[in-house]
Amino acid sequence: MGQATILQNIGDGLYRIRLDFDLSRIEAELERLEEQEQQSAELLLDALETVAELRSAKDAAQIGVNAVIEQWKQNLITAENEVPADIEHEVSFEQADDLFDALNDERSDSDSGATALTRSTALDMAARDYLASVAATGRLDDPKSPGARAKQNGYSADDEVAVVCLCAPGADSAISAAAKLADKPAALSPDYEQAGAAYLYAPTTSWTYLWCVTLGKPEKEHSENLLDAINAEREAEDLDELERNDALDVAARRLIEVLAATGRTEDLTSDPESRAELAGFNVDTSVGVEYALGFGQTDAESVISTWMARAKESGALLGADYKKCGISYIHRPTSGYRHYWCAFFSAPGSGLDIDWPDDEDEDNPAREAAEESTDELDRIELPKTETYQPKKLPEAVADFAQAVAAYLAADAEVARLQVEQAERRRRITKLNEASQPLDIYAWCCQYVVDLQPGEKVQTAEVPGYLNRRTTSRTTTLSDGRVIHYEEWDVNIIPNIGSQAGQLVHAI
Repeated sequence: MGQATILQNIGDGLYRIRLDFDLSRIEAELERLEEQEQQSAELLLDALETVAELRSAKDAAQIGVNAVIEQWKQNLITAENEVPADIEHEVSFEQADDLFDALNDERSDSDSGATALTRSTALDMAARDYLASVAATGRLDDPKSPGARAKQNGYSADDEVAVVCLCAPGADSAISAAAKLADKPAALSPDYEQAGAAYLYAPTTSWTYLWCVTLGKPEKEHSENLLDAINAEREAEDLDELERNDALDVAARRLIEVLAATGRTEDLTSDPESRAELAGFNVDTSVGVEYALGFGQTDAESVISTWMARAKESGALLGADYKKCGISYIHRPTSGYRHYWCAFFSAPGSGLDIDWPDDEDEDNPAREAAEESTDELDRIELPKTETYQPKKLPEAVADFAQAVAAYLAADAEVARLQVEQAERRRRITKLNEASQPLDIYAWCCQYVVDLQPGEKVQTAEVPGYLNRRTTSRTTTLSDGRVIHYEEWDVNIIPNIGSQAGQLVHAI
């Protein structure tokens, strides 16, 4: 037996009632599930961030494998193809060095006012990338801009001087290639301060010999001035000088590019340590990573003055445990602040560069699954290199395998969390539905016609429990009214003594 509340006296002993359920068990379970749902949402967010970072690590490792293979292919071309006797092409890097020197001779002999170029490794790589594209396609027109190639290889160019790529196909020596290049205005322009050079023996093309220089002007003065100013402040506090680090430069550049593009003055999408690791820096986790941002200052001294007046920035600048620094400055004339500055501070650690989230004290099953997969791969012996096999290929492939295994393990863990979340939400929906009021028609088992709305009555469930199957009925009351209703196997009993207990959902 259970309890009910009279909602309406229909007449002749027929009533509309609301069954009174004991919802304490449902409410307790709902509270537990809602708490789990909140914890699960945070856990799933951490896991999804882990998967996103591992996907980036996997992509970076794939790029590393491709780069090693491409370098190997170029070395095979040099080693395996017989070069005509009248031209020395034993090592392509030597020919590139000769081209760089010959171009500087052309600039020195000209009356353009151009000074000698300095060599840039990033521009060297951009030039090699371009020649590899020419050799592969047989076309000199480049679908990718020189600036994009330079930036892809880590070059930070001055915004007011565009990076250019000059090619001298078919020249039979570095001197003749430089002479061809000197006919192009950019080659002798005083606007350029740095260059990268490349040479490729490509017998499958119509030119056979490919020569290239990439010219640029670096965003060097501002960033070096800022580093000098930082170290001057550290020296005044008797702290060690910071060394500049390429990976931290990349992290600083990426962050300040995002902020300049979005107009924001704080990083809302990542954290300093994740950005440093994603750029390839091995972070000493006991030291961590900090950065400082500057907006609108026109010189390094103004930036330092602003930073030293703020606790957060001055604390990062004068961190005693920091050993490395990354600097970036960009000038965006059409943006709000125009001048943007960023410095990253950290110390190098050791170990595999996989970008784990920094919530080490919290549970993160995706990270744990990924770490287990990389631990298993660490026990696999690297393959031995054979003749003409690229020396770095086994290591690059091992890094790629670890990155892929970590990504797949974390992704599988995310899928498991999502399945659990879906099942939990289905259960919550079912419990919420069961908690809704259940109003039904019921006859009084005694001919009592004067029960009033709000009165409590007892119920008699014919099978001994609430049977949710109903039967459609039509009845004619004594006053002639015809009532259509769904009949449940429940009758009501006026209270005649002790109170019955409440019904309980069987869920």
